[in-house]
Amino acid sequence: GVLYPEKTSYPGVDYFLYHSDNTLISPFKEAATPAARGHRGYSPPEEAVRATGLGGPIYRPMRQKFEAEGGKTVEQSEVRQLILDRSGAVIGLKALEFIDAPEQAAKHRDLLNRASAIQAKWLPIIPGSGFFLKRAEKLIQRARDLEDTFRKPVYYRARRGVVLSAGGFIFNREMVRHYAPDFKDAFPLGTTADQGDGIRLGQTAGGAVGNMERASAWRFINPPIAWSQGVVVNMRGERFVNESAYGAKLGTDIATEQDGKAWSIVDARLAKESLAQIKSPGVLPFQRQLAQLNFRFAAKKARSIKALAQKIGIDPGALEKTVSDYNARSGSGDPDPFGKSPGDIAKLEAAPYYAINIGVSAPLFPCPTITLGGLKVNEKSGRVLDAEGAEIQGLYAAGRTAIGICSWNYLSGLSIADCVYSGRRAARHACGVNLPAEAVSD
Repeated sequence: GVLYPEKTSYPGVDYFLYHSDNTLISPFKEAATPAARGHRGYSPPEEAVRATGLGGPIYRPMRQKFEAEGGKTVEQSEVRQLILDRSGAVIGLKALEFIDAPEQAAKHRDLLNRASAIQAKWLPIIPGSGFFLKRAEKLIQRARDLEDTFRKPVYYRARRGVVLSAGGFIFNREMVRHYAPDFKDAFPLGTTADQGDGIRLGQTAGGAVGNMERASAWRFINPPIAWSQGVVVNMRGERFVNESAYGAKLGTDIATEQDGKAWSIVDARLAKESLAQIKSPGVLPFQRQLAQLNFRFAAKKARSIKALAQKIGIDPGALEKTVSDYNARSGSGDPDPFGKSPGDIAKLEAAPYYAINIGVSAPLFPCPTITLGGLKVNEKSGRVLDAEGAEIQGLYAAGRTAIGICSWNYLSGLSIADCVYSGRRAARHACGVNLPAEAVSD
C-alpha cells in the first residue's frame, strides 16, 4: 500500500497507510517518532474505487484459508441461545437457520442486501432520504417475516468453546440510551447487525460487562485543513481542544465534556481556502459533499464575531476574547495552551465570519460513533469473566463484543489490530495451542 504522508482523517482511495491520529502534532510528536497508524486492507488500483467496505481484503483471504483447511462457514444463522451444562460451562448453542428452504433463504439474502445498499447510499442527512430509508425498512421487515416463517432451530455442540464476536451495540438505540447516553444523538457507525447480541448472549451465561459507557465519536474537520486552522469553541465561547487533534479525540471530548455541542469558527479567507481544498483529487466525495453541504446550507454567517456569537447563542464577549487571544498567537511564536503548532494557527480577521455546527447531533454533519465496551475477559486466554472475576468455561469473546485494547479510548488502526489479536488469542486457547512463555508470564 501507498503512504499518504500528511495528517488527514481519511486519504483518497489510492492510499492505504496514513496519519489519522495525533502523531504529527504537539505534544505527541515530541514524545514519540511519528508513525502512520491509520491503515486499510490493500486492494489493487482497479478495485480500490471507494472508501467503504474495505474489510474484504482482510476477511476474504482468511475465510478462504479457513475453508481450505476444512472449516465450515454457515451464513444466515442467528445464534439465539447458549447451552450450559450443570456446572455452568458453555457446551453448545442454539441457532435459527433456513433449513430445507433454499428459495426463501435466497430471497432473504437479496432483501437484506438491497436494504443495506439503500442505507449505505441514502444517509439521513441527504435531502429526500426519508423516502428511501422507509423503503429499506420495508425490505428488512419482509426479511424478518421470512425469518419468522421459515427458520428452524439448529443445535451445535461446542467441544472446545464458543467465541462471541458480533460487534458492538451502536445500532441498538435502547442499549445506547441506557449504557452510553452521552452518545445517544450521534450517528451510528457500523452495520445494522451491531445490536449488542454477542454481549447479551454472554450476559445470559453470567458474563460481566465493563466500559459500556465508553464510545468513540469521530468528528473529523480535516479535510479541508483550513477548518482545523480556525477555532473550535464550546457553548461558553471557549476553546477546549487542539483543533488539529485526531477526530476521535475531538468528537469524544465534545460528547462527554461539552454536552455534545461545539462550533467551528473560520473567517472569509479560511472559508475560501477550504472550498478550494476540497476540490483536490485526493479528497473523497463524501468529504467534499459534507463540506459543501455545511457551508451552503448549515453555516451561520455574520459581519462581526459579536453578531456571529449572537446567531449561535454564545456570549459575544466570551467569543470575541477567544478569537482575540487566538489571533494574538498567530505568528507570535508563543506556545498555544492546547499544544497547537504555530503553523496551524490562522488569524481570523477577514469578514464575513462563519460558524459551522460540529456538535454530536449536527443535522447536516453526522458524527460517526462506535461503542467500545463489552464483555470482560481474561486478557491471557480471552475467556469471558463473571461478576466475581472467575472464568466461564467454554466461553470466549473477541472484537468489539469484548473489552480489548481500545475499549477506553479508540485510536485509528486499533479495530483491525484488536480484532485480529483477540480472535487469535481466543482460538489458540480454545484449541490448546501453547503460547510462548513470555506471553503468559506476569
